Amino acid sequence: MAKIEAERGSLIRGMMAARKQNSVRRQAIFTTVKGGMQQLVDAIVARLPAASRNRNCEVSEIARRERNWELRCNGDLKQFDALVLAVPAPVAGKLLQAAAPDIAGQLQAIRYSSSLIVQFAYAQSRAPQLPQGFGVLVPRTENKRVRAITFVHEKFDGRVPTGGALLRMFLGGTADEAVLRLSDEEIIALVRKELLAILNIREEPVATRVYRWPQAMAQYEVGHLTRVEVIERRLGEMPTLALSGNAYGGIGVPDCIRSGREAARKLVAKK
Repeated sequence: MAKIEAERGSLIRGMMAARKQNSVRRQAIFTTVKGGMQQLVDAIVARLPAASRNRNCEVSEIARRERNWELRCNGDLKQFDALVLAVPAPVAGKLLQAAAPDIAGQLQAIRYSSSLIVQFAYAQSRAPQLPQGFGVLVPRTENKRVRAITFVHEKFDGRVPTGGALLRMFLGGTADEAVLRLSDEEIIALVRKELLAILNIREEPVATRVYRWPQAMAQYEVGHLTRVEVIERRLGEMPTLALSGNAYGGIGVPDCIRSGREAARKLVAKK
């Protein structure tokens, strides 16, 4: 939008100009990896030397030893010349309590909310009639526990057989952490009831899935930018330590990728 406004002088003029360019192929509004987000992780892992990977190795303690970092992993001590913590901020804060207590305090002050995602798949013969678009946002004034509904089959190609439908419902957040304590059966029944009320969906899904993401979404509360500035200033004094994740400069996948790249560039530059 900023680019359109800068080039055309206003969003309205920019949109009108775009409509006239019918001969130019329009880029999709939403994009993703065809094989799912796990494909990104698998591609990165495949490029790493086998000896550099330590799977199922829980880090319980981090300490600074002169110019190196010492990690206790499943009881064993391992030393590294640089360290990137790509974990939730409170977890990073707990691990850094002894090595960098001032940073640790700032990290542990970042609050997180939980999220719950439910997916319903519908066969071609029993796909519900849906409004045009990519989904629905549900205002809090509706007093529903479903916060949003995404029509995945409309948003991304190749997610369902032709004529089928895949709906993704979002629940939870700071106002409804309790929903994560319900059983899968209770959640599915709740979502089916609210889909009937919101979109008049009566069809039976052929498959259902419930995914819980406790304490997964960083909350950018008042004072967050100041807190991040303090963390970054302190990290500037520690050239072999970097942080990465959704707790600092953006919660989306592109933001997290950028955060990881910046962390890697910092450490590579200090070699």
